[in-house]
Amino acid sequence: MSENSRIFMHLTSPSAGVIKGECTVDEYEEWIELDTWDWNLGRAKVEDAVPEPSLLSVSKLMDKSTTAMLTAMLKGEPLKATLTVDDGSVDMLFELSIEIEGLTIKDYNVQTAISDKGATVDEDWVFDYRTITFKHQIDPKSGTKTVKLTRPQGASTDVPAGNKKAEFKKVGLQLLATGMSQRDLKELWEELVKAHEEERNRPDGKPLEHAGAGAKDKEPK
Repeated sequence: MSENSRIFMHLTSPSAGVIKGECTVDEYEEWIELDTWDWNLGRAKVEDAVPEPSLLSVSKLMDKSTTAMLTAMLKGEPLKATLTVDDGSVDMLFELSIEIEGLTIKDYNVQTAISDKGATVDEDWVFDYRTITFKHQIDPKSGTKTVKLTRPQGASTDVPAGNKKAEFKKVGLQLLATGMSQRDLKELWEELVKAHEEERNRPDGKPLEHAGAGAKDKEPK
């Protein structure tokens, strides 16, 4: 991947429609550009535990999307999001998109920094969700692979710490945008596929339920 990788988020609300950001990059106009994002996949410390997708945390500069996002947070609205990692290269050797359904905003923090160059306002957001779908293509010759995971009932509400150790179960997928080897990417994808298959083959045959915003949430339109 290119060192110029950037992360963009497209966010929609059932009441307000598209929540516009201030990105001006071609193909991502008015998307929300992210500075970082953290997510991981772990297992509870019990035998035969189903892999558990964590909450998703992102950081960005304050922009015109902030007000709409705060409104959605206060209303508890279920949103729909798409995150895209753009490697910045001409031939786009790496492609990753993440689709998130039933997203609810759980936490918001803001920090202001003042310097000789002016002031910046940095935001940290924490998202819960019902399902998360990864669509991944390492090179143009390979087809797009898809893995869909569900947040189980009673899932942990700990915020990902962004640990960058090599062990997959302790590593956030933000590393995909900062430089993983092809071998690392292959191992990562194999772990996601394994988690997906284990979820599909649960003994009770029932889909995992979302534990974030409660039973009253409706799917985004």
